[in-house]
Amino acid sequence: MNVANAAAYLGLSVKSLACYRSQGRGPTFTKLGKLCFYHRDDLDAWIAANRATSTAEHKAKRSAMQ
Repeated sequence: MNVANAAAYLGLSVKSLACYRSQGRGPTFTKLGKLCFYHRDDLDAWIAANRATSTAEHKAKRSAMQ
């Protein structure tokens, strides 16, 4: 799926998804020329990998990624 559809699927703005992509913190993507594409399975895997059981755990994971 294209970037706009992937961002909508994840509940992110296109700009946020682009920032995650450029920082290496986003879901796996495929680049063809200047265009980026995402597979739904990769988006689901990224969501699952970012699950947390508390806000403290979420903050710790986020800090570790930066």
